[in-house]
Amino acid sequence: MVSHLRTYAPHAVLLAVIGLQCAIAGLWHQSSDALRHTLESGTPRQKVYALFVLTNCDTPRELDRESVRRLVKSDTALVREWTMTANFTRLSPPLAQEAHIMSLRGSPEAVRCQFFLNYRPVVGAPLALGDLRRFLDASQDGS
Repeated sequence: MVSHLRTYAPHAVLLAVIGLQCAIAGLWHQSSDALRHTLESGTPRQKVYALFVLTNCDTPRELDRESVRRLVKSDTALVREWTMTANFTRLSPPLAQEAHIMSLRGSPEAVRCQFFLNYRPVVGAPLALGDLRRFLDASQDGS
């Protein structure tokens, strides 16, 4: 009996962990419609969370070029900056993002956006210390 417990105890623990993960995922799950609603009316952090889930866990069919342009013109800086990440630039060329950066004319937001656009994982560019310093300085600006 004791040898059976030793043999099956690791399996039971793993099954319990998997069951707990499934229960937590079920409790925190939001439908795509709920996420789209959050994207329209949530706080900036909620909007970015919704964008993250929609672009990574759902079929990104809603994120065509017009959708990306609309997000780049958002009244929330956090949402505009999120559109510079690989979540969006992997779906189509970053034309709207580059046009937005040009319109900002060197502002702190432009520096942050350019940083996110240049140093996304799909580009694989080595991080330059000067660029990191400019990004950190622009991030402290608070705009």
